[in-house]
Formats: sequence, C-alpha cells, structure tokens
Amino acid sequence: MTRKRTSLDQATELVRLFLARSQVQTDDPSEAVRVLARKLRADSNLVGPKAPLDPVLRLRDIDGPEFDKGLSCDGCLVPKGDAYANGFRVLLRAGVLETRTRFTLAHEICHSFFYELASEIKFQEHYTDDQEERLCNIGAAELLMPTDDICRDANRKSESLFTLSSLAALYAVSLDVMITRLRTLRHWSCDLSVWRRLTSGEFALDRKLGRINDAAWQWRDSSVLDRAWSEPKRRPLYGRTFVGFTDSQKDYSALVYYEVQRRGDALFALWSRRKLAKAAPPLFRKQPSRSGPASSSSTYVA
Repeated sequence: MTRKRTSLDQATELVRLFLARSQVQTDDPSEAVRVLARKLRADSNLVGPKAPLDPVLRLRDIDGPEFDKGLSCDGCLVPKGDAYANGFRVLLRAGVLETRTRFTLAHEICHSFFYELASEIKFQEHYTDDQEERLCNIGAAELLMPTDDICRDANRKSESLFTLSSLAALYAVSLDVMITRLRTLRHWSCDLSVWRRLTSGEFALDRKLGRINDAAWQWRDSSVLDRAWSEPKRRPLYGRTFVGFTDSQKDYSALVYYEVQRRGDALFALWSRRKLAKAAPPLFRKQPSRSGPASSSSTYVA
C-alpha cells in the first residue's frame, strides 16, 4: 500500500487552510499532520509505545475522556465555546475494546489541529469532511506509532500473525490498525482477512485490509478455512491457495501464500504473493523418540 496523497487541487477548503497555516514546509497535507503529531508527542514528553495520552489532552486543552453508552459514533470532540481558546471535551463510546478506544482518542485529538488552524470553518455548521477524517487517522497513527519507532521494532521481522499480534500488543492497538500502519510504511505487503462462522457452518468475510479492500475477493478453496477452524490446538496453518472474484467481464484469480489461524470466534489470515515465514514460537518441544538413541526421528509433546 502506497501512501495516499491528497493533491492541493483536490483538497477541500478546510484542508487547504489547515496546510497553509500549519507552518510545515510541505505541499502534502498528510505530511503536515504527521509532523504536527510528532511535535505534539515530543512536546507532551510521551515515552514508550504505551504512553498514556493524558499529557497530550492537557496540552491541547481537552477535558476527558467521558464515556457514553449512547454515543452513535466511536468518539467526538466537542468545543466548549465558539473559539479554539475555550478548549474542548472528548466523548468516547462506552463498551468498546481498549485498543480501539485508544486509537479513537488519538484521532479526536488530531481534530483539534483543524479547529485551531481552520476555525472559520470548524466553528460554523459544516458537513463531515472525509479528507479531514483520513488526515486524523494518519495523525493518530503517528501519535501512537511513531514512524522511527515502528520501523525499528518491525525491522527484519517476518510477516506473520505472531509478529502482527506482538507489535499490536506492544503499541496497544488493534491488529487492523497495526497492519494498516505496517503497509503504509511499506514494511509489509500482505493482506489481512477476518472471517466469522455462520450458524450454517459457512464462513462470512467480516473485513479485509490490504492492497485490495474489496470484499468480492474470495478464497477459492473453503476447505482451508474449515481445517483451520477445526485445528484442535488452534495452530496456524500454512500453504497456498487461489483467491479471486468474477465480475460481468472477467474471472480474476491469483495464487497466494497464506497463514490462517482460529482466534476466539473468528479466523484470521495473512496472505501474500510472497512466501510467509513460520514465525510463531514453537507450541511444542522436541523429545527423543522412544525408538532408541540411534534414531534421528522425534516426537512432539505439549
């Protein structure tokens, strides 16, 4: 996944104002929000991948977070007056996973950049700006997973579910957020698919993240998912399979390598045209075979 860039001639008025007043020497709004997020992290003295965001909230004059079960979205930043100097409150939906809440909080913090730099639009009645939302996601990723840090921690690590889970846990973010970050920084090239099992026994694609985010892409051999679901010790399965889809004009297929594993009530799979390494730690330890010391065979015990 390459970094998606908003050209200035396609940028909304809100984004153009944000960029012009950001004092960042770039014509790329994405780079501007990354620079502001890095500066905000440094000014707040955040140390470590799981640093609490309280110092950031104080620096941006944001009260909260307050949790609301009835909130219709994951979170929102609420001005306390009609000017940036009056500060804000941040509301988050209650009952959401902590990893998702953490990213939402970082996202809402980044909205304060737009209130500060484009106040004539943000403090008036306005529609949701999709470009602003995307930029806040970019800023949140930089705030929680700084480029230099994530590049260091992901360096020379293989593309595997174990590595993905380890990095997500290290930075207290979801698997979805972590793989998106790794792909944006071009460390990884694989896709992540998540399936849920229906009462009929069939699997429905819950979500897909990667180069092709079209749910129409399906695994041709459903037996792979059946075997992964029934794996007694829930070990990951590795192999190759065809993925593809058919539209009104053509049948599209590709041969990919995969790693798929059951986790809870879902199946998670990484797949790529490149071979995936078996990077998970051993679930078993070797013991000599009972056939005698001269034998080179081994058995595995839990």
